[in-house]
Amino acid sequence: MTDVGIDPVEQTVSHPTAVESLRDQYLTARDGVSLREEAVTVKGRARTWGDVRDEFESYVWRQRKASSTWEDEKNVSPNSHRFTEQASKDRYGRTLGVDRAARDLWGNDLTTVFITRRARAFGENGQPQPPADHLDDLLDGNHNVYRAYERHIEDVHGLTYARLSVLEPHANGYAHIHDALWVKDPDAVLSDVDILPAVDAHLDAVEQARPRNHGPAAVDVRHDPEGRDRENRETALVGDGVPESTALPPELCKYLGGMAEYDGSSNANIPRVLQADTGPLRFYALLWARGIRQWRPDQSEFPRFVGISQYWYDDDSGSDDVEETVAPEDIENGGGVDRVDVEGRPTDFEKYNAGGAMD
Repeated sequence: MTDVGIDPVEQTVSHPTAVESLRDQYLTARDGVSLREEAVTVKGRARTWGDVRDEFESYVWRQRKASSTWEDEKNVSPNSHRFTEQASKDRYGRTLGVDRAARDLWGNDLTTVFITRRARAFGENGQPQPPADHLDDLLDGNHNVYRAYERHIEDVHGLTYARLSVLEPHANGYAHIHDALWVKDPDAVLSDVDILPAVDAHLDAVEQARPRNHGPAAVDVRHDPEGRDRENRETALVGDGVPESTALPPELCKYLGGMAEYDGSSNANIPRVLQADTGPLRFYALLWARGIRQWRPDQSEFPRFVGISQYWYDDDSGSDDVEETVAPEDIENGGGVDRVDVEGRPTDFEKYNAGGAMD
């Protein structure tokens, strides 16, 4: 169990806090984690996940109102934040553009790879980990994973590839990662054996990652992948007359904030992201409060293919700044967001494999 905490200002002792629901878990228990000001208490500690979700919903409504005001006054309809439906369509369109450009440029030489990386969200005593801490731990493996891709695809085989990583929610709101690779592989030499070292790198770097959650289904390698026509939802997003794609774009982008799944019919009067189920909505609130990007392309080949797709298909949709968008309410102060480095607090959480416990 986590040691008690001593508040030097209040001269009080805080005992580890156990929670009965995910809503009541604090966003982080660590010192120095940067959060939006709305996610921090007056005493400088992280608020609960449920309170942060409420603040996120209020933010989305404020942004819709601010965007509408801008459109009325300046005849401009801004992309007011990265969880809007338009921002998600922009990212989906770029993902789709890269996919079809890779198909058209590489033809039968194209190999696609889809990897899923996870980390256990609950500790030794069954308590949930603070979600911002879990997300930070999950992302800690990225450098080693990406280096493993370079070594076993580029260095060993001399193959060129583009990569896109996307964070996606589990039903409870905790995150996992999908990596997608588009590889020029003329001799179809790439196999699971070349990708498994990256999975091992994730397991080595992320203490809460468990081997049993990274079995054969965690890696999917497809040579000359079958194309698919986009009908219904996908066609509505990007328009008619668009070349077919592989299965990667819709699979990668289905949980972008403005494309979130929901039960029943959508309500045009409610922002799309707020119609997501409870778990995904918690996830979007976590990304917002922590300032973590959901859609995470590489910085070399992926942008190159975006440029190719825009040139070939005359597609200039989307902002050049694909990571963040300026909120209308923040423009007067330069688009900045007030952030706070929080103080830690004790929580009743002990990592599942603390002390070297093995599966």
